[in-house]
Amino acid sequence: RLTPTMKSVARKVINKLWDSIANNKEFKFRKFSAEDTLVRTVYINSDILTLDKNNIVKLNYKNLSDNNSIKLIFNEMGEFLDDCRKEEQNFYNLYKKLKRRPYGIKDGLIPLLFAIGIVDNLDNIYIKRKGVYEDLDGKLLVKIIEEPNNYLISIDVWDTEKEDYILSLENLFKDYIDYEYRNKNRLGSLYEGIKKYYRGLPKFARETSLVSEETQKIRNIMSNEYLDYKELFFVILPGKFSYNLVVDKVKIAKDELDKFLDNLKEDFSKKIASIFGDKREGIKNSIENWFSNLDPDVKDYMFDLRTNLFIKYIQSPEEEYLRGLVKMLTGFDLEYISDEIVYELIDGLVIIKNKMDNFNGFENNLHDSIKIDISFDDKKKTKYLHGVELSDIGKLLETKIYKDINNFNYSINEEEKAYILIKILKEII
Repeated sequence: RLTPTMKSVARKVINKLWDSIANNKEFKFRKFSAEDTLVRTVYINSDILTLDKNNIVKLNYKNLSDNNSIKLIFNEMGEFLDDCRKEEQNFYNLYKKLKRRPYGIKDGLIPLLFAIGIVDNLDNIYIKRKGVYEDLDGKLLVKIIEEPNNYLISIDVWDTEKEDYILSLENLFKDYIDYEYRNKNRLGSLYEGIKKYYRGLPKFARETSLVSEETQKIRNIMSNEYLDYKELFFVILPGKFSYNLVVDKVKIAKDELDKFLDNLKEDFSKKIASIFGDKREGIKNSIENWFSNLDPDVKDYMFDLRTNLFIKYIQSPEEEYLRGLVKMLTGFDLEYISDEIVYELIDGLVIIKNKMDNFNGFENNLHDSIKIDISFDDKKKTKYLHGVELSDIGKLLETKIYKDINNFNYSINEEEKAYILIKILKEII
């Protein structure tokens, strides 16, 4: 069994070895450190690799004589990896050969040698334990030795078409891919990048059906959880289509999702504008021109809550007109609404418009009406409303207000009580 210290040293050496080879970096540790000693003992003294004057790795084991024991070990690994290209192999098949005669390799050396053996396959080798693909790094190779029969290894032989396909998908989601993680698990990093992109979409874009059917299919794949990345990218995502066509479909879907909110705002604004006038006027001008031509008394009448909120918004709109209107009438930011809210809001605005268009002035609405005049900060507000029959909830609120006011009794004077009620009334009307 390897000690924790030995495991740590081996992990560091393997990770730095791969990084050095992949990125042409210096392969060097502090002189006389455990890592430096291990590198010299296992790799350099055995001629497995050499270091040039800049400490850049040059693999040398293939140049050893055919009867060299080190060369024979790597030949054994090469045969195992060839089998892995044909079908998934249990690591134990290699492990037991390396442990027996004529090799008899100690556990501590196997990860270090295997790290060299798979250098040319770091992008397309997959190590799976209990059905889950593991991230490829030094820690994993050291861990495999503890339970060699629990790890399955396969190597994908990607032709140019597959390589171009994965590269194209990586380019589409390059802003979301962790390239450090890519060195450990190429397909895993692409999968996580796509998931990161999906999670970053507005909630509305993640759920809406107001996108094309093809985009919905791609989005559903993005939203699902997968453990088998090879099956995802080479079976599920392509389906019956060619890789080139799939890349085009994903690009179109991503563009549509990226632009969804902007397209929605444009389309939504036109629909609302057409309710109140000409969509060519724009949403703000259409609503304000319609409102300015209404009976003047309509501004002072107390309608239902949503109609009153609409009037209030027209009189004091936000700079981003549609966003503010949606927030005022639904309570949701634009990113968090849904298809149902869009449809309901359109229908609701039609009802509001008809209600206000059919308002006949106070002379026909004075029966059982109440007039309210409030002045705040030199601004006078007048409202008319009908007397209404209270609902059960309305009666409950009335009782509660009376009860709460009476409970305070003389702890709050009458002037304060009146001021509080008027402030609340000001907000309501």
